[in-house]
Amino acid sequence: MKKTHKTLLVIFFGLVLLTSLVVNATADDDDDDIPDDFEEQNSRSVSFDIESDRIVFESISKQTDGTQDEIDFRVELSDDVKIRISYYNIAGSEESELEFEIYIDRIFEFVDDGDGVFYEVNDTIIQEYQLEDFTYPEHTELVNGVGSKVHYVNTTTGDGVFSLHLYISEEFEQIQQSTLSPTQLKIDFEIDNFPYLQSDTMLSLRVEMESEEDEYEHDEETEDEEEGFDDDEDSYTFSTNNFTGFFSWKEYAIIDGIQENVSVSTITELDGEELEYYLYFTYSNGMNIYHDPSLGIAGILKILDEPYSYLWIIIVSSIAVVVLSSFGILMSKSEYRDYIVNRVLHINKGAHTLDVEEVFNNEMRNKVLDLIIDEPGIHYNELFRKSETSASNLAWHLDILETYKIIKKARVGNYLVFYPFIDKNPFAEFNHNIVKSKTTLEIFGIIADNPGIHSSKIAHRMEIDHKTVKYHVDKLRDVDLVFLKKEGRKILLYSNIPKDDFLFDVPE
Repeated sequence: MKKTHKTLLVIFFGLVLLTSLVVNATADDDDDDIPDDFEEQNSRSVSFDIESDRIVFESISKQTDGTQDEIDFRVELSDDVKIRISYYNIAGSEESELEFEIYIDRIFEFVDDGDGVFYEVNDTIIQEYQLEDFTYPEHTELVNGVGSKVHYVNTTTGDGVFSLHLYISEEFEQIQQSTLSPTQLKIDFEIDNFPYLQSDTMLSLRVEMESEEDEYEHDEETEDEEEGFDDDEDSYTFSTNNFTGFFSWKEYAIIDGIQENVSVSTITELDGEELEYYLYFTYSNGMNIYHDPSLGIAGILKILDEPYSYLWIIIVSSIAVVVLSSFGILMSKSEYRDYIVNRVLHINKGAHTLDVEEVFNNEMRNKVLDLIIDEPGIHYNELFRKSETSASNLAWHLDILETYKIIKKARVGNYLVFYPFIDKNPFAEFNHNIVKSKTTLEIFGIIADNPGIHSSKIAHRMEIDHKTVKYHVDKLRDVDLVFLKKEGRKILLYSNIPKDDFLFDVPE
């Protein structure tokens, strides 16, 4: 290996060694991407009581810092679903309380007037489905690998059309690709086999919000999004006595197995002297609809008391800059785009249909990429602030850039950081004559899989002339990907880098 490469590797591993000084501060034994110390500081004890028409959860902070901190969730089942959240905080002689309720009472089947959202006065209502006659709630206790509990309760209307799935945890948990905080109740709505009267209709689920103050603020970025725990969320918040409650929801639902956007309309009505707030969640026509809102208290998570958080980001940024510089990524932005377009790399596009060149034909996406190239290791909140777009739009562009292996992301402590994509093999990155040649790659794959193979066997296997093999082997030797070893009269070929370390496809 060339001397400069060895020097760069020494620098790289030196920085990696430096990061080991803070590994314990971000240990994650339960593999939920949340540091254990942070979870411990915010862990809670959860108790519950269930009867035929009500479910009560009591969540109390485990911290013994002289403050009493309790969240109660009370779910009542009758001709609607009523969920009340009560928060009590007692610090010394000061006592604070916050209460908030939501009512989920009916589903409208309607013919849309073309705007994609539901308004009772504008759209043609085909039928109203009342939520009632709920089954006895069923409770299941889930325990993760470190002994933390998640309580799951579900109940269904008698005809099985509407189901309510409730989750509450003692610590942070990953539930169905969402992060559940110990300060919230996950409230999943499921509509199954709705008795449609027409085939060209949509559904809208009505939720009423009610609090003492009756003042709500629409907040497009939830606390979970700010902390990097989740994305694609929307919410309404309400504040009393310096504490804030929230009702949040995913901006999409799973409808017949497909992720679809959810439109939400907000209606205020005057009932006597009281102002009533209604949210209408609108779903496209489907046989199974699954949506996951949450109810909780914001701003009471305790910040991790350790001095390493920003050190982590400094270290990651330093490593990114050193590695990117040493492997040539800090080229001009146009050169980096040219490299991305021309490299040979297998990409699983998932639901995306763009080709690589089309990925760059979007002004906002290019702006996000420029920010990441300019500041490798940039933190999500900083990226969100500088991109000047919505959280859902930023999440969409980041997903595309990551899917097409143009950027990478990593969780560092409580932070989500982004940097340009680097192939594991530094030599293959900018030797386009190698990564563009399928023959060169195939020969490398054979050598990597068969250490000590003779060039004549490669020629026989590939049915090509031995001079052609020599030409491609010489290309590989020029960049230290393979080396020769003489044994007697034979010259054997070996790979300097395992084939598994390549992220681009090596033909079999």
